Amino acid sequence: MIADKRILNTRFRKRLVAASVIAAAGLLWGLVLWQLNLGRGLRLAAYDIPFLMGSHAPPQEIVLVHIDEASHHELDQPLAQAWDRSLHARMVAKLAEEGAAMIVFDILFHDENPQQDEGFATAMRDHGKVILAAELIRNETEGAEIDSLLLPNPTLRRAAAGWGLTYLPLDSDGVARRIQAVISTPFGDKPSLSEVVRMKRTGESIQSGNDARLINYYGKTGTFTRYSYAGVLAARGLPPGAFKNKIVVIGAKQQAGTANAGKDMFATPYTPVLVVDRQGMKSRQLTSGMEIQATAMGNLLDGRRIRQMEAKLEFYVLLAASVLFASITCLLPPLRGIPLAVLFAIGIATGGILLQLTSGYHSLWTLPAFGQMPMIVGLALLAHYFIEYSARWKLRNAFKSYMSAEQARQIDEGDVSLELGGREVEATVLFSDLAGFTSMSEGLPPQAVSKALISYFETTTSLSSKKALQVLRIRKAVQQMANAPKDFKFENYGYYDYSHFCKHLKQFLRKDTIAGLKPHLQLLHKINQKNLSH
Repeated sequence: MIADKRILNTRFRKRLVAASVIAAAGLLWGLVLWQLNLGRGLRLAAYDIPFLMGSHAPPQEIVLVHIDEASHHELDQPLAQAWDRSLHARMVAKLAEEGAAMIVFDILFHDENPQQDEGFATAMRDHGKVILAAELIRNETEGAEIDSLLLPNPTLRRAAAGWGLTYLPLDSDGVARRIQAVISTPFGDKPSLSEVVRMKRTGESIQSGNDARLINYYGKTGTFTRYSYAGVLAARGLPPGAFKNKIVVIGAKQQAGTANAGKDMFATPYTPVLVVDRQGMKSRQLTSGMEIQATAMGNLLDGRRIRQMEAKLEFYVLLAASVLFASITCLLPPLRGIPLAVLFAIGIATGGILLQLTSGYHSLWTLPAFGQMPMIVGLALLAHYFIEYSARWKLRNAFKSYMSAEQARQIDEGDVSLELGGREVEATVLFSDLAGFTSMSEGLPPQAVSKALISYFETTTSLSSKKALQVLRIRKAVQQMANAPKDFKFENYGYYDYSHFCKHLKQFLRKDTIAGLKPHLQLLHKINQKNLSH
């Protein structure tokens, strides 16, 4: 009983040490995934995956007007050139008539066209709340980054209520996940287009700080209420009050450069998701820049932003996860510990997704759930193997001092039951003595004596097994001769005739086997006396 407790305590100590080492390795691995480029995919997935699990209704006060390909054809405007700005003047007048609270053009008007600009500027002044877009252009020349601003032309800039930059910082995989309310430029800090809309809508001043904020998307592309540019001008398909007291964002929809908007299409967390159009066709669609700007406007207006977990708290989460997973997988048996660790990982993932969906709280939940957990489980399996294997190896080596290596292997692998009991078998017991064993054992160390005995028993066991097979063969032949003398044939047992059988028997017999075969030899003698057929 004391020995069993000692063995259990030794194994528990080894598992505890393994858990400590693996927890430290898990924490180190989590820090690597957190800080280095190796874990970039997991970090980005922590932001992307919750959006694929649910969506939110966009703010009803924001409506989109698309400059789509149908409008190009209907209004006879070129695809890759600036539109007639008299159409934009008509659009501003139409939206003013519909009661639009604010009009935002996500279109660049940097070139001058005196004949068309005056009418457009007049319409903007009449409405009073038209916001224009500007662009921050960043070029690299001979290793140096040169920034420039592409602003609306002076005539339109003076008529507009304001202008803002449409700059979207993209992550390394080309996905738009962040937006800046204030953008640093060589010409000072400038507000983004969405920030200007917030300022004009609320009457508040510009926000301080130019840190990029995570965008809280409302849904995949096409989430906002939208109308065709040509349809609005023709008042076609518009419900009553479609634009009343609304912020109307006007911009290009197609991926080709249109209306001086350029290729204003971006990947979002929803890009891998198939989108079904009105014809039932499935495709992976990018999202227009104007829709991302509308999303940023909605986030700023309703305060729906994503708050990122503090760095210190992220570290504590990684630490707690590594200790939890290592303790579960190392201290519990693998068949219980590993499923429990997987369940905890699923719980962490579910909690991280729900936090971002419900409260906009973003954490790097993918690092413990998909990064630390698999690595810790793998190390724990190796630890269990080596701890159990080393214990069994010691047990097998201990048994080798008292029995053959094969018998020790059978006991170790469970081929031999150690419980009391058994079954009756017919066996031959060989008693033998070693000449000079006493004097030999007195002059040798115990290990050498044990090794010599094991070698002796392995050899005698092997020879006895071969002899036993021959004894069984002879005994079976004799029994068959007695039971079925007429049909008996010596060739069925590998003998030519009776004399061949007797010759083999004489060669085989030794003093140590005569006693075991004595009953069968007596029967054989009787058979011979009856002159049975050979």
